[in-house]
Amino acid sequence: MRRLALAALLVAGLAAATGATPAARRYSGTVRAVDLEAGIVVVEELGRRGRPERHEVEVGPDTRIVSSRRLRPHEMRGTSAFGETPVSPADLLVGDYVTVESHEEDGRAVAIRITIVELPTRRGGAP
Repeated sequence: MRRLALAALLVAGLAAATGATPAARRYSGTVRAVDLEAGIVVVEELGRRGRPERHEVEVGPDTRIVSSRRLRPHEMRGTSAFGETPVSPADLLVGDYVTVESHEEDGRAVAIRITIVELPTRRGGAP
Protein backbone atom coordinates (compact mmCIF):
# COMPACT_ATOMS: atom_id res chain seq x y z
CA MET A 1 0.00 0.00 0.00
CA ARG A 2 2.86 2.32 0.86
CA ARG A 3 4.49 1.61 -2.54
CA LEU A 4 1.25 2.38 -4.35
CA ALA A 5 0.95 5.72 -2.55
CA LEU A 6 4.58 6.53 -3.34
CA ALA A 7 4.06 5.67 -7.03
CA ALA A 8 0.93 7.84 -7.21
CA LEU A 9 2.83 10.71 -5.59
CA LEU A 10 5.70 10.30 -8.07
CA VAL A 11 3.32 10.28 -11.05
CA ALA A 12 1.54 13.39 -9.75
CA GLY A 13 4.89 15.14 -9.25
CA LEU A 14 6.03 14.30 -12.77
CA ALA A 15 2.73 15.52 -14.22
CA ALA A 16 3.06 18.80 -12.33
CA ALA A 17 6.67 19.22 -13.45
CA THR A 18 5.85 18.69 -17.12
CA GLY A 19 2.82 20.95 -16.83
CA ALA A 20 4.96 23.79 -15.50
CA THR A 21 7.31 23.71 -18.48
CA PRO A 22 5.81 24.81 -21.79
CA ALA A 23 6.04 22.11 -24.43
CA ALA A 24 8.50 22.61 -27.22
CA ARG A 25 7.02 22.99 -30.68
CA ARG A 26 8.66 20.98 -33.44
CA TYR A 27 8.37 21.34 -37.20
CA SER A 28 10.41 20.66 -40.32
CA GLY A 29 10.68 22.58 -43.54
CA THR A 30 12.79 24.64 -45.90
CA VAL A 31 14.64 27.77 -44.82
CA ARG A 32 13.18 30.70 -46.77
CA ALA A 33 15.02 33.61 -45.11
CA VAL A 34 17.91 34.18 -42.70
CA ASP A 35 18.51 37.57 -41.08
CA LEU A 36 21.60 37.24 -38.91
CA GLU A 37 21.49 40.86 -37.69
CA ALA A 38 17.93 40.52 -36.41
CA GLY A 39 18.46 36.89 -35.34
CA ILE A 40 15.45 35.66 -37.35
CA VAL A 41 15.03 32.53 -39.44
CA VAL A 42 11.93 31.88 -41.56
CA VAL A 43 11.03 28.25 -42.22
CA GLU A 44 8.31 27.12 -44.60
CA GLU A 45 6.64 23.85 -43.66
CA LEU A 46 4.27 21.83 -45.80
CA GLY A 47 1.04 22.22 -43.83
CA ARG A 48 -2.48 20.84 -43.96
CA ARG A 49 -3.86 20.05 -47.38
CA GLY A 50 -0.47 20.78 -48.92
CA ARG A 51 -0.56 24.47 -48.06
CA PRO A 52 2.70 26.04 -46.94
CA GLU A 53 2.96 27.38 -43.38
CA ARG A 54 5.60 29.98 -42.56
CA HIS A 55 7.28 30.01 -39.16
CA GLU A 56 9.42 32.93 -38.01
CA VAL A 57 11.71 31.94 -35.19
CA GLU A 58 14.30 33.89 -33.22
CA VAL A 59 17.80 32.49 -32.99
CA GLY A 60 19.74 33.49 -29.90
CA PRO A 61 23.05 32.66 -28.25
CA ASP A 62 21.48 29.65 -26.49
CA THR A 63 20.15 28.15 -29.73
CA ARG A 64 21.96 24.94 -30.60
CA ILE A 65 22.48 24.58 -34.35
CA VAL A 66 23.80 21.29 -35.73
CA SER A 67 24.27 19.72 -39.12
CA SER A 68 23.16 16.09 -39.26
CA ARG A 69 23.98 13.45 -41.86
CA ARG A 70 23.70 9.72 -42.28
CA LEU A 71 27.02 8.05 -41.58
CA ARG A 72 28.57 5.48 -43.87
CA PRO A 73 28.96 2.04 -42.29
CA HIS A 74 32.72 2.46 -41.73
CA GLU A 75 32.12 5.80 -39.92
CA MET A 76 29.61 4.45 -37.37
CA ARG A 77 30.61 4.17 -33.75
CA GLY A 78 28.03 2.66 -31.42
CA THR A 79 24.38 2.36 -32.42
CA SER A 80 23.73 5.72 -34.08
CA ALA A 81 23.57 5.88 -37.87
CA PHE A 82 23.70 9.69 -37.84
CA GLY A 83 26.47 12.13 -37.07
CA GLU A 84 25.97 15.69 -35.84
CA THR A 85 28.37 18.58 -36.18
CA PRO A 86 27.79 21.86 -34.29
CA VAL A 87 27.64 24.84 -36.69
CA SER A 88 27.04 28.57 -36.40
CA PRO A 89 23.97 30.57 -37.48
CA ALA A 90 26.01 31.73 -40.50
CA ASP A 91 25.89 28.13 -41.76
CA LEU A 92 22.09 28.29 -42.15
CA LEU A 93 21.36 28.85 -45.83
CA VAL A 94 18.19 29.61 -47.74
CA GLY A 95 17.06 26.30 -49.21
CA ASP A 96 18.37 24.13 -46.34
CA TYR A 97 15.94 21.52 -45.01
CA VAL A 98 15.77 21.88 -41.21
CA THR A 99 14.00 20.61 -38.14
CA VAL A 100 13.29 23.31 -35.55
CA GLU A 101 12.45 22.90 -31.89
CA SER A 102 11.16 26.13 -30.34
CA HIS A 103 9.18 27.47 -27.41
CA GLU A 104 7.00 30.54 -26.91
CA GLU A 105 8.56 33.41 -25.01
CA ASP A 106 6.65 36.67 -24.60
CA GLY A 107 4.48 35.87 -27.61
CA ARG A 108 7.29 35.00 -30.00
CA ALA A 109 8.91 31.73 -31.08
CA VAL A 110 12.47 31.22 -29.83
CA ALA A 111 14.54 28.38 -31.27
CA ILE A 112 15.96 25.87 -28.82
CA ARG A 113 17.59 23.71 -31.48
CA ILE A 114 17.87 23.78 -35.26
CA THR A 115 19.04 20.68 -37.11
CA ILE A 116 20.18 21.08 -40.70
CA VAL A 117 19.44 17.82 -42.52
CA GLU A 118 22.18 17.06 -45.00
CA LEU A 119 20.94 14.97 -47.88
CA PRO A 120 23.11 12.04 -48.97
CA THR A 121 24.93 12.40 -52.25
CA ARG A 122 25.33 9.65 -54.80
CA ARG A 123 28.53 8.90 -56.60
CA GLY A 124 29.27 11.62 -59.07
CA GLY A 125 27.98 14.35 -56.71
CA ALA A 126 24.28 14.21 -57.65
CA PRO A 127 21.83 14.20 -54.69
